[in-house]
Amino acid sequence: MKIVARMLVGLCLIGATACSKKVEIYDKPATAVDQTVGEADGAFSVKVSYPTDAFEADTLLVMPGDVALKEKGSVFGDTHIKLRATSSFPESLEQAEKDAIGIQLGDKMTASKKEKVGEHGFLIVIENDKKSKVEVHGYIPSTGDHGIECTGSHSDSKPLKDGEKWTAFFTKICQSVTITKAPAAVASAAATEGKAPDGWPADVPLYKGRIKNVSNSSSDYSDSYSLSISTTDAADVVQTFYETQLKAKGFKQNSNSNSGGSVTRSYGKKYTDPSVTVSTSVFQGATTVFLSVSVPKKKK
Repeated sequence: MKIVARMLVGLCLIGATACSKKVEIYDKPATAVDQTVGEADGAFSVKVSYPTDAFEADTLLVMPGDVALKEKGSVFGDTHIKLRATSSFPESLEQAEKDAIGIQLGDKMTASKKEKVGEHGFLIVIENDKKSKVEVHGYIPSTGDHGIECTGSHSDSKPLKDGEKWTAFFTKICQSVTITKAPAAVASAAATEGKAPDGWPADVPLYKGRIKNVSNSSSDYSDSYSLSISTTDAADVVQTFYETQLKAKGFKQNSNSNSGGSVTRSYGKKYTDPSVTVSTSVFQGATTVFLSVSVPKKKK
């Protein structure tokens, strides 16, 4: 027995990899890489982080423009990552869940987790009844109805003992997806989406993007307006735009604050003129611009 044990030790020393513990894909370090998602003029430039040494291109059943990856060395693969550009971005958590489940041809898939990410993004986790397959679907917004869908999936012939680890792994990958450049057609199409509330001051410009959360109110002393705009442009580009445009129209910057990556600047003229607050925050490559305007009422 001692001789056999010594022989096994010798074999391990000669071929250490044969005796070392296998490192699961979800435990491997991730590397940030640039990818192009979509076709021709509709292609997005994105950055995503995943263990690049564990995946290779999946050439089977791939739609044009998709980035499809499978576990390296496998024929069909039980582990997949896919990035897809979409022009029908879900508008609600319920729609995102419906899109993630899709048309069921095999085991019944149901959502085990669903949550809103930021102002417009979504994260859906689905699994089958046998608990042998898990999928994570991340929806990263761009402008209008456009965005990126990130999907990570893993399956086995028996129930997954490490399903939570796979879920966390794919969630981290999908949340790492950042849109670095949107197609010109997508960015320009956003300029006409939405409408400011009636009475919005003409000297306060609207940045190109999808206008949402419009509101207005009135008091004895002033009229107030607010809205948000979603864009793929960088936050500092948006802030520079408003600084340049407002100063050209006689506004002066009254305050400038930065808290947790959210930048807020206020502008004003005389106390009888409108005051403007511009706030920007960024999540997963999308910039949200919050605008609020207060217009003093003139004394009768």
